[in-house]
Amino acid sequence: MSGPGVDGLRKWAVEAGDSAEEPLLLCLEAAKEWFRGAGVPEPPEDSIVIHLYTLGVYLLSTYYYDNRSALAGDKSGGADAVIPFGVMSIRNQLQQFGAGGGDGDGSG
Repeated sequence: MSGPGVDGLRKWAVEAGDSAEEPLLLCLEAAKEWFRGAGVPEPPEDSIVIHLYTLGVYLLSTYYYDNRSALAGDKSGGADAVIPFGVMSIRNQLQQFGAGGGDGDGSG
């Protein structure tokens, strides 16, 4: 399996057609950037955590996409203020595996 991409995200966000590619790509890149900022860079494709990382990116991407109007006006402050619990849980698991999604021993 390859890492997260707009084609996979389109399949995940079933209702998104071709006209949604640009907003989906923006949400996808924002989700990847959020994970990088949280200390979780995209792991190599052969990593044992690539599936978990991909799920986290897709969950956050679709959250951004589905809530794009509300998020544009969010004044709650704090980077994690509107992040769904499932995404936070995945982030925590990935951080325990090491930021690079290494071999699972925490060494990266």
